[in-house]
Amino acid sequence: MHLDLATLLWVMTVVTTVMGLSVLLAHPRVRGGEGLGAWGLSLLVNALSYPAFALRCAGSLDAAIFATNVLACATVARQTLAALQFRSSGRAIARPWLLVAPVLCAGVVALAGVEAHRARNALVARILLVQAGWLLSVVLRPARALWHERGRLLLGMGSVLLALLLAARAQRIVFGEGWHEAQAIPPAIQATTYLVTLAVLLLNTTGYLLMHMERAIEQQRDAATRDALTGALLRRPLMEAFGQGLALAQRERQPYAVLMLDLDHFKRVNDAHGHQAGDAVLRQFAQRVAQRLRKPDMLGRYGGEEFLVLLPGTGQEGARIGAEDIRRAIEQQPCTFGRVAIPVTVSAGVRAHDPQAPPASGADAPATATAPSQGVHPVLPEAMIADADRALYAAK
Repeated sequence: MHLDLATLLWVMTVVTTVMGLSVLLAHPRVRGGEGLGAWGLSLLVNALSYPAFALRCAGSLDAAIFATNVLACATVARQTLAALQFRSSGRAIARPWLLVAPVLCAGVVALAGVEAHRARNALVARILLVQAGWLLSVVLRPARALWHERGRLLLGMGSVLLALLLAARAQRIVFGEGWHEAQAIPPAIQATTYLVTLAVLLLNTTGYLLMHMERAIEQQRDAATRDALTGALLRRPLMEAFGQGLALAQRERQPYAVLMLDLDHFKRVNDAHGHQAGDAVLRQFAQRVAQRLRKPDMLGRYGGEEFLVLLPGTGQEGARIGAEDIRRAIEQQPCTFGRVAIPVTVSAGVRAHDPQAPPASGADAPATATAPSQGVHPVLPEAMIADADRALYAAK
């Protein structure tokens, strides 16, 4: 099959221009769309590289060589910048000058190797290969499983395809037969490169936009399930998780515990320092509690300054120890609001359901209390919360 290079250049110019303008048009309408502007500009920069290649036909070979090499590296650099901005959620990028370095190197190589077509193309392909590897590392760096994020998977596939293309191109240029130093790169290699590049741009752009869509869906889900101030689960999703987790624990005859936490004399904090200080205390309190929980544990805001902690796989003694650890951690380090230190304490009520444990009587600890662990009969979440609430009252 013969690929007409001129037609391919026209097609790629139109396609990348339309994609770039579409992304830029969508950018102001996407909340939290960090990086979309950089990605849209990368597509427009890429679109300029194809008319730049056509300068060869006008007899401006040196200008065409310089422009195409610089624009190609600038495209990957801006896509890497967009990926970094997406990952950092608008925070400043560390050492942004590193993104400019490959573009400058490509410009120097293009100027120095105007007559040495083979060496120049091989070096620029290797610079682009390093950039593609960097883009791939940025895409794969987040800790979440790749297969859970389809956008990141597509962008990763596009980056791998780009790296394979550049590696094959460099190999073909260095070791290919029938190459003469005075010739420009053969049209067949150039056409194949552009065709695969179009596939890479479509994969990468689709993946990048999908990443933003997945983030928006996750943010909407968080807004519907989490308290905006503290980040803890709201009461309704908390109770749903409690019911499901407790039912599973009873079917599998596993222990399950709940902690009821309440900040002591919280009204005094609002009266003495204002409601903004009270919000800061609640936020810091929730963060410190969350830091002391295991991965399967859940923290929810039950109401006001009351929080509920769900502890699957935990018996009464383990829950009591955990509650005491939280109590001491809050007591030992005051919360802060500006330069003001606000000491706070917390009381805790503990209730555990353990099918393997014999019935136990309540026991008091400093500012913590436990309700009996009833392990024989089925128990409902509301009953456990009521017992934990009574234990909390006893602790206070």
